[in-house]
Amino acid sequence: AGELVVGGGTQETRVGELSVNGAVPDADLAWEVGVFGDTTEGWRETNFVDQSAASLITKWQPSRSNGLLFSALFSKIKQGDKLYPRYEIDDPASPDDRLDLELKDIELGYHYEASPGDDLLVYATWKENRSESRTLTDSYLAFPPALYVDTTNFTTFKQPNTQLQIQYMKKLASHQIITGVVNYDADINLKTIEQVDFVVRDTDPPTIVPAATTTLADNEVDVSFISIYIQDNWRISRSWHVEAAVYFDRMENASAANDISWTIEEINPRFGLIWTPDNRHTIRLAAFRYLLPFVSSRTDPTEVAGISIFRNATEGTQTEEIDIVWEYERSYGLYSLNLFTLESENQIDRVNFLNTRKRGGELGLDMLVSQSIGLFANIRFEDVENDFQPDYDRLDHFFTLGLKHQSSSGLSAGISQIFRYTDFDNAREDEEIPITDIELGYEFPDKIARIDLIVSNVFDEEFNWVVDNFAQRGRNPAREALLKATFNF
Repeated sequence: AGELVVGGGTQETRVGELSVNGAVPDADLAWEVGVFGDTTEGWRETNFVDQSAASLITKWQPSRSNGLLFSALFSKIKQGDKLYPRYEIDDPASPDDRLDLELKDIELGYHYEASPGDDLLVYATWKENRSESRTLTDSYLAFPPALYVDTTNFTTFKQPNTQLQIQYMKKLASHQIITGVVNYDADINLKTIEQVDFVVRDTDPPTIVPAATTTLADNEVDVSFISIYIQDNWRISRSWHVEAAVYFDRMENASAANDISWTIEEINPRFGLIWTPDNRHTIRLAAFRYLLPFVSSRTDPTEVAGISIFRNATEGTQTEEIDIVWEYERSYGLYSLNLFTLESENQIDRVNFLNTRKRGGELGLDMLVSQSIGLFANIRFEDVENDFQPDYDRLDHFFTLGLKHQSSSGLSAGISQIFRYTDFDNAREDEEIPITDIELGYEFPDKIARIDLIVSNVFDEEFNWVVDNFAQRGRNPAREALLKATFNF
């Protein structure tokens, strides 16, 4: 069995994906292999992205109590223009900037079930991240009309790393105990060379005369992370559920750019409460402090009372967060309200810290208007302060409204309207961004194939969509259309 996806669209976009899976029942073995690739020249042609990946996953259960998992992944990404900012129409292009990324990942997992509710997990990972980048850091007109001085940084980066996780879970009456240890080790190699060139821009191609080359960094540093934790999930009654955990985290962090290292050692608690007074209402409370580890797969819980732990930050960031969520469920849909406050502290060397803060709320609705029509609506407000990017301190307002129709004949259609209003704290002009998206689809009988047309930013709005660690998903300030076909076999 498998799935094939092919498609194409505006901005020279092409997509392709193939996955094949199978099993050997007599050996209790299952497997899946996949390849993926897409390419686009980007909304202003210079900010292209080319991606490709191949993966393998196998699962083997030699006995009722034992299970093994093996996975391997290789992926490459090439992109042009600035990495950041990338979605702002008023930001000048940097057409010669480049970034090449490569990831290799091998993971091996073992699961032992001594009895129902009595489980041991062992998970080992090896990864290697590599990147090469070219970044224009300065350019000025030295002698009119066309002699410029350009400063460009060339950076190579490599980070091979290993991680071992051991986790034990035990069901004891109304309690579930989760305890474990995580150990991570990595070597970081960084080399940055600064090159200054004289560039005559009124020739085709421009005439480049190298002037000077300086090595800004050529360092190798070691980093590590160990975490020991214990968590109790206690089902007090049908209406009450309590989660409590404590983590001991120790991180040996470093700056490869400056060749300095420091130690972070913290005890981080977590507390969660779920109250379900009846079949329709649920109230969730989560309060926790969290040290963001080096990015890798984790087996320990990444939710507190069903609320995801914030992970969109720099490695080594210490975050304190409080969330209160109300959910009201009816037969036709779900209403939700979330209030949150989050403060983070990131140590950037032995003595200096950068802080971030976000507070706000979110109101959501997801319901069936009829048997074939769904309605979703969302209002989100955020007050953001970020020492990493103080120019983006802001009040952010997001409004989303959408309809989705699914016919029994296989036809489907959807439309959504997004409005983002950003009120910046500084003198930067505020942004008002309306975006309309539509989707049309048809699923063939017996689900043998499906065709989808997706049009984003239908009215070709131009805007400056700000992204940072609190708002990572960007929107392109140009119309995009993609037609894709999915075949199941």
